[in-house]
Amino acid sequence: MKKLLILTLVASATLFSCSKSSNTKPQSTNTVTINGTAYNTVTIGTQTWTTVNYNGAGGVNYNNSTTNNPTYGKLYTLAEAEAITVPTGWSLPTQNDYTTLLASSSTLGLMAKTSWTTSEGTNASSFNALAVGYYNQSSFYGAGTDAVFLTSSILTAYPGIPASFDIYQDGSTTSAILTDDVVSVTDRASIRFVKNN
Repeated sequence: MKKLLILTLVASATLFSCSKSSNTKPQSTNTVTINGTAYNTVTIGTQTWTTVNYNGAGGVNYNNSTTNNPTYGKLYTLAEAEAITVPTGWSLPTQNDYTTLLASSSTLGLMAKTSWTTSEGTNASSFNALAVGYYNQSSFYGAGTDAVFLTSSILTAYPGIPASFDIYQDGSTTSAILTDDVVSVTDRASIRFVKNN
């Protein structure tokens, strides 16, 4: 009888500890939490990137819309982007980060399968660049034709102004370039974050 009681207690303890641990979900390794929001990530080559545009505090919606689309995110100035606190190892990408990204994927592979007016991308890399446009010198441009991302690299020709990474369509041409679409401190673009592995 004593052995039966001990076996029952051991079995009960084992079942209780198994059920407790099975209810505890491990944190996903495919997300990064930035300012309380989990953002999906993907590894492309030697880098890990967020796969959606940042949509936190600050920034503006395209055309100053009062309706926020979390899939598109917001457009930010460099000052707003630099004020975002990111986890250790993560950062606002440099020009070199985007050069490395381009070496790891085709332009069409970076483009989302939706939001582009001329032709959609394949999103083979899962980077998921959406054509949400940008803000340049008092006007919004490029919805449907441009995905413009801020970098932390400062342009030599425009002190204090960041270079940007632009995936764009011009008629039947689709290109990805490092450019100067953002040419003043009030200009805005989308933000992604990168972690070098």
